[in-house]
Amino acid sequence: MRACSCCYSWLAFIFLFMKTCRVCLAAKPLDAFYQSKSACRICLCAKEKRRRLEKGDEIRAKARARNAANPEANRTRVKAWVAANPERRRRNALAYARRNMDKIKKWTRENPERLREGKRRNQAIRKARQCGNGGNVTRTGWLTVVASSGGKCVYCLADCRITVDHFIPIRHGGQTIKGNLLPSCQRCNSQKGDREPRSWVEAQFGAPALARVLSLLAAA
Repeated sequence: MRACSCCYSWLAFIFLFMKTCRVCLAAKPLDAFYQSKSACRICLCAKEKRRRLEKGDEIRAKARARNAANPEANRTRVKAWVAANPERRRRNALAYARRNMDKIKKWTRENPERLREGKRRNQAIRKARQCGNGGNVTRTGWLTVVASSGGKCVYCLADCRITVDHFIPIRHGGQTIKGNLLPSCQRCNSQKGDREPRSWVEAQFGAPALARVLSLLAAA
């Protein structure tokens, strides 16, 4: 019995626009496959998940070593991916939070000060971006700045809970970068506000304090 034209059309469609996965043996559209891969995306993702479960520690150790060997290249690569995939990054963050809710709650209870420090740093970055000043600082970069002052307020030298202070205020074009950030107590940060920073420091704490602050900024 001869095949009708509809059968030939369907076979041509399968040949041109469909592909059979070598793993699950299902015929799927071409967009269900990565380019030049004979297994479909679903099967490859499942294989990768199994590999990460079996060799997770080894994979993470290699990634840490690779990033430590060339941190600047890694930061550039991550920034480029984040800028190109904002929606995917948001979905991944939400999915991770849903999967690890108990773990996140436990970490929050056990690390209140680190959580507050992260919120202060993110708030400083967000304010600068809203004003169009730009800049960014990693947690490691901020902790380096804090350590340079001994964990104290850089102005009054009080040993208390610190905040993130922009030496050149955001309203005057100050960026959220290591060379413009200083650890400050809430009192000094509020009093300084948007005033001209050098005049304020010298008037409040004298010329030696201004020299100390400028040396910390120069060393950042």
